[in-house]
Amino acid sequence: MPWAATPGEAATAALSRRSASGNELWFGTFEAGVFRFAKGRWSGFAETTGAAPWSVFGLAEQVDRSGRSTLWAAGSQGLARFGGERFEVLPASLGLPDDGYRSVTVIEQDGQYVLWASSNRHGVVRLDVTDPAAPRLLTDARLPAAPDPTVYSVKRDSRGRIYVCTNNGVQQLTPVAGGGYAERVFRRRDGLVHDECNSNSQWIDQHDRYWAGTLGGLSVYDPEIETTGAVRAAKPLRVTALRVNDKPLPVADHGALHLPAGSRDLHIEYSLLAGSNEEQSQYRSQLLDYDPAPGPWSGEHGRVFSKLPPGEYRFIVEARDFTGTASEPLELRLSVAPYWWQRSLLQLGLVLSALTVVVLLVQLYNRQLRQRQRELTLLVGERTALLHEANDRLTELSYLDPLTGIANRRRLMEAIDGALQRARAQSLPLGLIVLDVDHFKDYNDRNGHLAGDAALRAVARALESATREQDLVARFGGEEFACLLLDADQVTVARIAERMRALVEALPPRALGGDSQTITLSAGILSRVPDPNDTAVALLEVADGALYEAKHAGRNCVKVAGEGEGLGF
Repeated sequence: MPWAATPGEAATAALSRRSASGNELWFGTFEAGVFRFAKGRWSGFAETTGAAPWSVFGLAEQVDRSGRSTLWAAGSQGLARFGGERFEVLPASLGLPDDGYRSVTVIEQDGQYVLWASSNRHGVVRLDVTDPAAPRLLTDARLPAAPDPTVYSVKRDSRGRIYVCTNNGVQQLTPVAGGGYAERVFRRRDGLVHDECNSNSQWIDQHDRYWAGTLGGLSVYDPEIETTGAVRAAKPLRVTALRVNDKPLPVADHGALHLPAGSRDLHIEYSLLAGSNEEQSQYRSQLLDYDPAPGPWSGEHGRVFSKLPPGEYRFIVEARDFTGTASEPLELRLSVAPYWWQRSLLQLGLVLSALTVVVLLVQLYNRQLRQRQRELTLLVGERTALLHEANDRLTELSYLDPLTGIANRRRLMEAIDGALQRARAQSLPLGLIVLDVDHFKDYNDRNGHLAGDAALRAVARALESATREQDLVARFGGEEFACLLLDADQVTVARIAERMRALVEALPPRALGGDSQTITLSAGILSRVPDPNDTAVALLEVADGALYEAKHAGRNCVKVAGEGEGLGF
């Protein structure tokens, strides 16, 4: 092999195709691009930019109805097309993410050829390659996002089902009428020996069985194994909890609920008693005469209504289990009583009385107008002072995150800019910690957004408790936090970051707003005396890179900027 003498070089992908000159073998390599073996000779190909090394992890051939063949390569420099003499990397102007790719698959449907590319950090990227010379990026809200941004492969069986192997389970996409796909995600609870897939280790055999090589071994899914009739039978759908103004109510079977006047919040929880795979049950609901249409199907099994207007309502819940079997809809009748002053005749009398009072007040105002004009100068001065106080308060509030009560992103960026000037002038080290709550979307999906908000507040309190008096903790966005540390060397920054990680890991579920699930966080840190070119954005990007290494090192850990080993293959 041409790469045999290069230490550490290896073949990472292989493809066989028939051309006008006979059979050809194509190989992707770990660093040296693509090689072709044809007519007993080897030929090497680099990509157009000449960037080295060029790691190629996936090869695919597209043959259109006229017999024209096009080769596609997925690798570290992006997606590349073979035009007959060389590989050309697709330009960024197509809207492709700035990312590496692990595999590429061409799927033909109804005369359209679509290239499905597996990216390192942006899920599945799709291109219309019906004309290979003019690819076009596809975006479709009907295509469910991959369960993890790191995707290893995309495979399609003979019935059009598509399997997406990721760092967090295998996604099965089944075409549905009218376009789009129905989604199912397989993880350890469904038989996978490990949730994280491996590169170039997935296959679909002649019986449409899907084989997935994972970090923990090999699993196989056979779609022909039918579930029993009992599994496919409709399951009962029940109301499991009712709360009005945070007070629990007994769950009655008569399907009617009467709310007194002034009811602030109504919380309804329901559940499909499927008996297995209940976390995959789907629900949607509609409050007639309030919601314009049923909501989307989701795993949420509860609704909260705030300050419903007085009246009569019907609350309808639909559910389907993991096999897609629908249950009989659940109906709950609601009646909200009005206050005494909300009744029609009384409201009319109140309006007439109010008009009379307004007329009297206007007359009184006209008599006092000249006296108020004399007092106007003094009043303007008092109001100006109050306005200054209000502006000061608004400025203070603009620096706080409304959910957690800690500093927000704006406050953090201004603080870093000021700290950079001080650190440069005194040649003192400046520390940064960027933290991200691990699997926070899964936590939100499992426990609900109210529990997610409670968890973020608990994390913020834990982070602040781990810092020194001069340090600043801020919510950077979503489930991401950051901490600015003044006069802090790397040992100090690492110790505080580890204390933060340990305190969050030790938080009890009740403090997080749930019953059983805990959370962890990953962190990236840096500490250095800033040079004249350092900016707040640049330092945050360096720390965020270390955070990315912590995520790929297994999460729930701290990584120092510049010391990570990066991803392995």
